Amino acid sequence: MDTTLFNQMHLYFNQVWKLMEKLIDTVEFHRGVLAVLWQYIYARGFLEFYKKNFSVLH
Repeated sequence: MDTTLFNQMHLYFNQVWKLMEKLIDTVEFHRGVLAVLWQYIYARGFLEFYKKNFSVLH
């Protein structure tokens, strides 16, 4: 997800975050579970994205 949204789709952090908020809200509405795949080899480039995700999901 991280490399697709940033590298292939060329989205900016704010655009990606809006998509994540929508996804989180949808999962919450349906009382679902959101599984986040942590790609540790890419974490350096997307550390702020991961921090924000985990602070909201926690």
